[in-house]
Amino acid sequence: MMSETSFGKPESRTARTPKTHLVVPNKRERPTTANASTYKRMRPFKKSPPLSPAERKRRLQRRVVVYGTMTLLIVAFYFYQPQRIHFFAKPPPDPNPPVDPDSERLFSKGVKIVLVQAHPDDSEFFISPFLLKLAASGAEIHQLVMTDGDKSFYFWAKQDVPETRRVREAEQREAASHYSKEVTFFHEPDGRLAGQPDNAKMVQDYVEKIQPEYVIAFDTEYWPTINHADHLASGAAALQAVQAIPEAQRSVKWMLLYDTTAPNFTPDVSQTVDQGEAMLAIHKSQFYGKKLELIKNSRLEYWYDAGQAANVSYGVPLRALKVLP
Repeated sequence: MMSETSFGKPESRTARTPKTHLVVPNKRERPTTANASTYKRMRPFKKSPPLSPAERKRRLQRRVVVYGTMTLLIVAFYFYQPQRIHFFAKPPPDPNPPVDPDSERLFSKGVKIVLVQAHPDDSEFFISPFLLKLAASGAEIHQLVMTDGDKSFYFWAKQDVPETRRVREAEQREAASHYSKEVTFFHEPDGRLAGQPDNAKMVQDYVEKIQPEYVIAFDTEYWPTINHADHLASGAAALQAVQAIPEAQRSVKWMLLYDTTAPNFTPDVSQTVDQGEAMLAIHKSQFYGKKLELIKNSRLEYWYDAGQAANVSYGVPLRALKVLP
């Protein structure tokens, strides 16, 4: 019996749409062109027969060869390229009190200083405000650059290596004219400094000739997580050179180590930081365009953070190491 609405008319019902069912082919019937693809998807999975011991051994050997070769290639590439990772970084000493490397003498007229660096631009990248402050105080800086920075180990770059050497040496000499008395290049192979056996002896001869009271070099004990192998090699050569000089002939009183994670001496460079930042642009072959701006910002932040830790506006973090008699 139909119900009526308030208007007295019977209420209509909407007819339901029948559901559409998929027709699944019978697995037992022979597949036709129409249902072949559906039939293939519905075939039961056939389990592979168990492998024989000999086949399992062959597959294991193939895996060992493949993964072993990949591992060897990765290790070989790591040692070919010059970047090094400090997997077991040495934590800074605790406590690590400030050390004064006779600052009055350091920033005095006529004091002799030898600066050892691995590549052109290392001095500007890490410590240019400090070098400018030394020069302003009358210090006599003798700069020793171990390599030409020609990047010849990047064989895939297909660059003009002799031209790169010429350009980078010219850039370093221009930058050094703002703070150094002289610049000496050893022309050792870029990226392969660690493999040269006479590094320490050459630095020792240079230091004995100059007779400095201070030697500035890379820190090889407390260094960042990622570093260049040439930086470590040049720092090690400088340290070994100073230690090898007989006590009676040794003029070096202090070593000031840069690019360190354990600074104990941070000179205030607030007056020279702007000029130090601007000097990065001298190395046009390395820093240009947006890269130059990024480098400038990162260096300013680096010197700012070091200064804040030492309660000054800007500072260059160094590890002062007393050369014992």
